[in-house]
Amino acid sequence: MVLTVASSLETDALVRGIKSAVKQVDADLPLGTAYPVRETVDAELARPRFLVLLVSGFGAIALVLTVIGLWGVIAYTVTRRTKEVGVRMALGAAPRQLLWLVLGRGLRLALAGVALGAGGALLLSNGLDRFLYGTTGRDPLTYVAAVVGFVAIALGTSYLPARRALRVDPMTALRSD
Repeated sequence: MVLTVASSLETDALVRGIKSAVKQVDADLPLGTAYPVRETVDAELARPRFLVLLVSGFGAIALVLTVIGLWGVIAYTVTRRTKEVGVRMALGAAPRQLLWLVLGRGLRLALAGVALGAGGALLLSNGLDRFLYGTTGRDPLTYVAAVVGFVAIALGTSYLPARRALRVDPMTALRSD
């Protein structure tokens, strides 16, 4: 038998009062240990909370690796195109055009990745509904937020290599091979 009591008293004082009342009714009745409801709820939710924390940690690691990988690809592409950037600058290309040249490359990569990822997520989302609370595996707001977030990350990671490309000296770029 489980007895649940709501009270504003301290747990120890409440337990002593309940034990006294039970002893008055039946002195031979064995009493178990008393636990505050908060401890019971925390114990029940410990495993799901740990799993959410674990999955969130893996998600954060995946996001960091994505940012590092995308930045590396864009930086490598800009380095490989140093001569082209130098020629464009020597021929009078505006810095804004060169900036969008590099940002456009990052954006195209991001959009291809987002299209593949969103498509894969939609295909695999049927089995996720039972694990989600307050949403479904096909929630459009979640997909829009993910797409906008990844595109923003792609533009952010492309911006630093693009700025570096704008600082290339055209003569140095033309001489390098």
